[in-house]
Amino acid sequence: MLLKTIDETQKTPLEEPMVLTRTLLGLCLLRQISAVLRPTSEEFTELVNEEKLMLVGFTALSWCPHCKKVPEIFTRVETLFQKKGVDIKTVILDDSEDKTKKHVVAYNIIAHPTILLVRGSKSSLLITKNPQRLVAECVEKMQDCQGDLPECRQNKQPLQQVLDNTMKTF
Repeated sequence: MLLKTIDETQKTPLEEPMVLTRTLLGLCLLRQISAVLRPTSEEFTELVNEEKLMLVGFTALSWCPHCKKVPEIFTRVETLFQKKGVDIKTVILDDSEDKTKKHVVAYNIIAHPTILLVRGSKSSLLITKNPQRLVAECVEKMQDCQGDLPECRQNKQPLQQVLDNTMKTF
């Protein structure tokens, strides 16, 4: 085993993970790394008030086996949309965070997992639990939440074309 000597100008081994943590946190804040949000009930209310497009999964991760797939699916969906220039937040509101069932009642959630596309006070239920179909259904439901299909800022492609290209890589 080799021992490294550390002088005063070098970072200590404890400082290196802190720098890495700060860097990763900064990248997440800049949304350069896809990050599925897991807010408390109060934080979720604030997110809804921002009027930004969100893919929301109502889950029961502690006991629902199908719910355990939602974080991975959401990470993939968010990454695919962001690569195409579509800004969408992915949010998981677990039943352990919504103890008062305020949001479950507000969005008429009767089963877990339930996936909604939400923008402000508007929401649209996504029926599918199939990851390959989820992206397609998101695009179809965006009209319910946003009006006309937006154009991608980076590529200036209609969103339907983005969907077609995205589905090839899913």
